[in-house]
Amino acid sequence: MKSSPSHHSRLLLHLIPLAALLLLPLQSFAATLLGVVSNAGNGSFLEGAVVTLEGTNFRTVTDRSGRYQFSNLPAGNYKVNTEIVGFDNVPQDVAVGEGVTTKNLELPASEDIVNLETFIIEGDATSSLRALNLERAANNNVSILAADNFGQLTDKTIADAIRRVPGVNVEKDSAGHAGRYVTIRGMYSDFNSVAINGQKVVVSNFDGASRSVPLDVIPSTSADLIEVTKSTLPSDDADAIGGKINIRTGSAFDKKGLMLKASASAGYLSEADNLTGDNPQDKTRYDFSAAYSDYLNEAKTLGVYLNLSHASNPNLYSSISNGLYEFDSVYLPTYARQEEAFDNVTSSSISTRLDYRPSDSFESSAEFNFTRRGTNQGSWRNDLFLEYGVDWDNLVAQNDTAVAFTAEDYAQKEVRDYYETQDNYNFILKNKHRFDALTIDYFGGLNIGKFEGDPNKDLRAYFTDTRELENGYSQVGRAANEPLYGNRIHAAANSDYEITEIRRDTRFIDDQTYAGGLNAAYEFDMGGNPSTLQSGFKATISDRDFDDLRRRYKTADVDWNLDRVKVGGQEVYGSVLADYGVDSALNGQPFGSLIDPDKVRAVEAVLQSLGIRDEGDANWYLNQNAKRDARADKVNSYDLEEKIYAGYLMDTTKFGDLTATVGVRVEATSVDIDTYSGDFYETDTTNPLYIRPISRSNDYTDLFPHLHLRYDLSKATAIRLSLNQTTARPSYRQLNPSEDIDPTFEDTDRKEDYGKGLVLKGDTNLNPVISRNIDLSMEQLIGTGVRLTGGVFYKNMDDNIYRLSRSVQPGDPSYYPSTAEVREYLNAKGAEVYGAELSADVSLGQFADFLQGVGISANYTYTESAVKGIQRYDGTGLVSVNDGTSLFGQVPHTVNLSLNYNRGGFETRLALHYTAAYLDFNGVNTDKNLDRYLDDRSTVDWSIFYDITPSWQVFGKVSNVLDSRTRAYYGDGIRLNYNEASGRTFIVGVNWNL
Repeated sequence: MKSSPSHHSRLLLHLIPLAALLLLPLQSFAATLLGVVSNAGNGSFLEGAVVTLEGTNFRTVTDRSGRYQFSNLPAGNYKVNTEIVGFDNVPQDVAVGEGVTTKNLELPASEDIVNLETFIIEGDATSSLRALNLERAANNNVSILAADNFGQLTDKTIADAIRRVPGVNVEKDSAGHAGRYVTIRGMYSDFNSVAINGQKVVVSNFDGASRSVPLDVIPSTSADLIEVTKSTLPSDDADAIGGKINIRTGSAFDKKGLMLKASASAGYLSEADNLTGDNPQDKTRYDFSAAYSDYLNEAKTLGVYLNLSHASNPNLYSSISNGLYEFDSVYLPTYARQEEAFDNVTSSSISTRLDYRPSDSFESSAEFNFTRRGTNQGSWRNDLFLEYGVDWDNLVAQNDTAVAFTAEDYAQKEVRDYYETQDNYNFILKNKHRFDALTIDYFGGLNIGKFEGDPNKDLRAYFTDTRELENGYSQVGRAANEPLYGNRIHAAANSDYEITEIRRDTRFIDDQTYAGGLNAAYEFDMGGNPSTLQSGFKATISDRDFDDLRRRYKTADVDWNLDRVKVGGQEVYGSVLADYGVDSALNGQPFGSLIDPDKVRAVEAVLQSLGIRDEGDANWYLNQNAKRDARADKVNSYDLEEKIYAGYLMDTTKFGDLTATVGVRVEATSVDIDTYSGDFYETDTTNPLYIRPISRSNDYTDLFPHLHLRYDLSKATAIRLSLNQTTARPSYRQLNPSEDIDPTFEDTDRKEDYGKGLVLKGDTNLNPVISRNIDLSMEQLIGTGVRLTGGVFYKNMDDNIYRLSRSVQPGDPSYYPSTAEVREYLNAKGAEVYGAELSADVSLGQFADFLQGVGISANYTYTESAVKGIQRYDGTGLVSVNDGTSLFGQVPHTVNLSLNYNRGGFETRLALHYTAAYLDFNGVNTDKNLDRYLDDRSTVDWSIFYDITPSWQVFGKVSNVLDSRTRAYYGDGIRLNYNEASGRTFIVGVNWNL
């Protein structure tokens, strides 16, 4: 456990916000020069413009309203220069007297902007140019995506869009198929912070991994800019080892005057061609979005922004899989599976912002963002459970893995059908006051995240043919990713499949995060060098209420198979097979009949009306009564409160071509959690289920030093160096100290000789991960058509958290099932990560006239890592080793490549995204040969746009042009985990703007 904060460290934390006031130079305010930089052509504000005073060290960057300000200037005559890609610098002479002088600057668009558009890819280049210029103007390493940029691709969500950034990858969650979680430089999503307009977002999924924000909850149409900060400043929250993602929505002050635009599209999934009959999962993809902004008064001091969107994004997947390999001279799979899955997502969002700016010295904003993600997710499964080590014949091995054999097994058919709703509400109030050289801003915000399953619909039902029959398995002569499973599943009659279990488990998760703080910035002269001293305080209080609802039934006294349902010899319901189906499994074998989840629910209703099945039968394997069942629900439920109090102090000074930012941040964290733990779980029905309440707490304080240097070799060349320290706190699930025990996990036919069991355990006293980071990068702009960036980074971490899967060991509680798999969270000794990033944007038109409008964008990221202190099994027990295991989610090679053409109102883009194989999330096993990896994958997306009129544009898009698959394996490619196909998606649509 980290040390508790001392009285002195808490005192330091509270005094830091006052330090800036104490350090203010005791001198009278000098002259102030301020103004707005705008596009001379259309009057829109230019954000990210670098404004300098010739012959001095004064440098500043315009904000989103195009505003710049210099304070503490000596009175006199100055020449103002403005540098922004895409616009010509028009030097302006200005006489600055005592007090405030206003000088607005209008810049003409550069003729060379035509070249830039080839890699900016948009009609009105303002938005993407803003992103480009903000990246160039930053003192630290920041990557920015503009809405117009990812709008030209097939990206439907923030998670889709952000994978285009160098060093960024997207992970799936444990229950789904689509990409949801973002890793940055190999740091999985728990290592990254996510915010909307600066307000931290907490929105859970079914697993309750709160640090991992599922970014597919947020539609890409709701964003104006996506900022990915890879080297955070002292003013940023420290929980950003990988980086900070800030989703910025629009404002009326982004442009002058009325803005109105809309987009609509519809799409088709090629994977739907495998569906037969009136399959309810054969759905049409569609979306609609609209945005509006304008001033509300003649003085143009009050403005409103509004964005609305709604989309239906169906997803279909076909897969085959093997798993739970056991080693007996060779590695043998213990199950094989065919699966047809669906993940149908509907999303709606509203973003609105009200801005009030009555003067240059005051501005205020109120923001509200709401997103709702509704999901119907499920699958049909055909499972073969191989009797491990029993009557295995005709064994063929390749190296250390069985690739062909015959074995006794039993078969199972399963249907899953879940409904989930994820809501996120974000409220932010901000105020900023400028008093000549002093600027003070203060803010308050509330983020509410809600996850709700549907206990009336959520369903998982198993039908098993328990006869032990011989079946074949073979990879011989076939790719390892498409083995044949024999005909065991389809040889059995429907009447051979009898009901085994029905699960109605679901969860309800409520998150509330309150944040508020104050920042003060003071501009002063430090020996002839302009300097800004900044300090602030922030409080963040998060509360989670996690409720687990478990309902599992075995319908006693009922004769129920796939063909009919009988009670007392009387048929009360017919077949539960669906009237629709699928053509074939992914390996070309027949898939067979599907179970209709609606018919299963109908049978349940009939049985309940007959008094056969009621709530008292829940958790059938414990034969619990309703009171006992309610107690069991509590074991995995918890209430948690986390408080973070932070303060920082930093100074930014410009010494000629060198800009230095130095500072420190202090964060004090406290966690309190209330939950329950069971003393034992047994099948002896004479024993009650005793549970006891548990309360745990932990608190610690950490100091985070920062140094950031930017050196401008020329106007076109910048070098950045960052040294800082960041953290990643344990997730709420990892902190939960309860022991969640399922004695029948993987006990699919409920036979005592096959039961395995599962124990999940957390630890409130887990240490947070601390990382010391070095980031060095260089940026080069060549003319107006080439931009090159490159850099290297290094991270040295302590106390990395990982999940270990192991067997029951001596010293474990006696009430653990002896055959259980134990999954627990532990601190490793640490880890090292290093890598490099390269990117290039090139307009080919500068080399030949016939290539006008053609551009290439490319980026490559290399990452290497090693975790120290992983627990492995050495044949006698668990030992701590340094065996070169990488961080899970750390992709060694990532490539983005796009070919763009933009000319005469016609635009097209072909984009490649490649990721090399990497260790999957929670993929560590005590046997390194069973660590789970995601295989390398390349996807290609294509889009085409045509301007019919200045206001109307039509487009078409194709995602996953190559129909690439997602594959996972254990240890090496021969031990298949799963092979999954999602097909292509075809989209046509229209854009309109006023």
